Amino acid sequence: MNKKRILELANIIEAGDTQLGFNMESWQSHTNEDHSGHGCGTTACIGGWAVARWGTSGRARKLDGTRLDRLDYHQIKDAATDILDLDRRTARFLMIPGQASAGQGLEDIPQAQAVVTLRHLAETGEVKW
Repeated sequence: MNKKRILELANIIEAGDTQLGFNMESWQSHTNEDHSGHGCGTTACIGGWAVARWGTSGRARKLDGTRLDRLDYHQIKDAATDILDLDRRTARFLMIPGQASAGQGLEDIPQAQAVVTLRHLAETGEVKW
């Protein structure tokens, strides 16, 4: 687990970006409601934000969501799992929280809750939605 990257990801999701909003329902979308309040027209989940920050290679790059649309969900999930150095089970609970949060839909997860979840993961090694 890469605690430094997980905490950095929490910080950048919390700070927001004018080109990329937040919505756990989609790795990248121009149609989902933006829960970050930026109204930028493009949203991404935790995995999408990780790939937007570090790219599929895991190398640091400018936060830019425009290339996410070239990847499918599994590519985003796998890249984010590698970028954050998570085991597959932890990554699944982080990026598919419906399996870990009783009855809460992906579309209901606010940006602030994702930030708290990421920070808890970095501190404890476990995902708690």
